[in-house]
Amino acid sequence: MFGGRYIVAIGIGLSSFLGILQQGFAMAGTNWFIMIRFLQGLAQGFTFTAQTSLWGHWSPPNERTILVGISQLASMIGILVGNALSG
Repeated sequence: MFGGRYIVAIGIGLSSFLGILQQGFAMAGTNWFIMIRFLQGLAQGFTFTAQTSLWGHWSPPNERTILVGISQLASMIGILVGNALSG
């Protein structure tokens, strides 16, 4: 309905804005910090669904599944490495 690129832009923009506010919410209390992290994760959730639409429009038909698989794999590896290296 809106197009994948707008959904991705809004999701990333909202997630970035909430990331800037994290320190203030963390100083306000644990519950506020948990709330802002929940909202940030919710905003990031839009990007995963919209990227399928983007690959469907921007990639050649015979390479779509491979490119979606690579981008999903890279996302999961990023989560794995990020969790392993952070406190």
